[in-house]
Amino acid sequence: MIPERSYSTACMASRRPVMHSQCPVFFRCARCGAVSASYGAGAEGVPCRCGEVQKRLSFSSGEEGGDHGLSYVVFGGMEHNAIRVVVDNGAHPMTKEHGIGWIALFTYEGLQMKFLGGSRTSSVTFALAGEDAYSFCNRQICRMGREHCQFKCKRGWQIYGWCTVHGLYRLVL
Repeated sequence: MIPERSYSTACMASRRPVMHSQCPVFFRCARCGAVSASYGAGAEGVPCRCGEVQKRLSFSSGEEGGDHGLSYVVFGGMEHNAIRVVVDNGAHPMTKEHGIGWIALFTYEGLQMKFLGGSRTSSVTFALAGEDAYSFCNRQICRMGREHCQFKCKRGWQIYGWCTVHGLYRLVL
């Protein structure tokens, strides 16, 4: 029998972690809709399981969120870290013809992606652990807001989203 222990998810690092990889590049298959991500500026086409070649997604005219009001909030403190990403205050249409297909979060440790197909709201919550847990220290300075943070913990993170009408967009934190 394994003894019960209380494990902490708090990051003990006293320094800002480094990014482990280059920014992701996204690909999508026109036939089946499959999505994949790669790091760096590598390939222009990725083979898909349906036999087609996935095409690289390029940013819509409004790369930095464009027509989509991206917002986020980091919550939970040292023991329960999470980040909630919301598109258009949760009011973005979520129909098959016009909706948010997926949202991805690029952090110190890599990429997390959530698909919203069939969802009724345009918001997702990502869990943060390991070096990503450093993103919220629960000190008074962090609770004062991003513009007052001396540690710049979340700088370099990126949020990506794909709208079925407007295409790919991102928000750089």
